[in-house]
Amino acid sequence: MNQDADAVTRAKAAAGSGDLDGAKRLLEEASGAGDGEAMLLLGNLAYRAGEPAAYDWWDRAGAAGLTVGWRHAAVQAGRTEGLAAAVPWWTKLAATQDAEAMYHLGLTAYQSGDQEAGRRWMEQSAELGLGDAMFTLGHWAGQSGDPVANRTWWIKAVRAGHQDAMAELVGEPPAARRDAADLADVREAAAAGNVLRIFRLNGGWNEDQLRSIAEALAAASGIEAVLLIQAALLTRASLPATADPIIAAAVALEPADDDHLARWARALGRAHTAGKPYLVADHVD
Repeated sequence: MNQDADAVTRAKAAAGSGDLDGAKRLLEEASGAGDGEAMLLLGNLAYRAGEPAAYDWWDRAGAAGLTVGWRHAAVQAGRTEGLAAAVPWWTKLAATQDAEAMYHLGLTAYQSGDQEAGRRWMEQSAELGLGDAMFTLGHWAGQSGDPVANRTWWIKAVRAGHQDAMAELVGEPPAARRDAADLADVREAAAAGNVLRIFRLNGGWNEDQLRSIAEALAAASGIEAVLLIQAALLTRASLPATADPIIAAAVALEPADDDHLARWARALGRAHTAGKPYLVADHVD
């Protein structure tokens, strides 16, 4: 163990025993030699004591390569002084290709009225794989009246494992209303691939409606096929024989390990095949 690391270890032990002054001395010694962890811990101690020096220590830690210091500064500044106060800290983090920092910069810019800058930051975050950014871009697209971009971003978010995006795409079934929607409306929605509309039109399907969805499924592929399966099978109730082609299509899916939506669709098919649609989780692999 090098001398600086030893000083940090002893400082933690001192702090744990209640000797905060001793801990601070040891950390200052290590920080003088450029130890980023010592700077970070000094920032934490200062923050707990209500000292503004916390931000200086966190900044020094970030500059020393421990960028979590900038994250601490951003989070605390945002909580105590408002979102704008966190921008300089998130900006430093974003320069290190930090997707979460870009996400926060995007939110702040968008909420401040600079929608162009907000989208630019959010798109950079999404390019780095942050599901929250993809979900937010989908939400903004929906608000601006662009259903294509809305679905495209939410599908990307689902593939990144974002559960809220999955819930938005598939929808939560309302109380069963088997004949609440005109069959023509269901067919129109199915033909357009608008699964969210299909599912929210009515939470349970009669045989004609299931047949209409099965017809749309036969002509669909990729994510649209998976979403049609989700719409038809996401119910705890047993389905009539009209749904058999949909169940078969679900069971036949061969999704990649990271294709969460398709894996769940296949599990739905297996659960219906087993006659226990309420035990979907047992069939996810």
